[in-house]
Amino acid sequence: MELKRINRFREKTKEVALDNALKQIEDKRYEVEVKKRGYSHILKMGVVFDGKRVWVKPK
Repeated sequence: MELKRINRFREKTKEVALDNALKQIEDKRYEVEVKKRGYSHILKMGVVFDGKRVWVKPK
């Protein structure tokens, strides 16, 4: 899971922020350590905040 806050100067929309969160999960290979522990069903998700609003995008 990667958490992001919308930065109006870099990521103008929630869609861009969600895509950036999921890209970071892939780029940094967060699942590698989890797989080493024997887990095979892994849900990757980006979570974006804008004040009190929250969006989630699974992969």
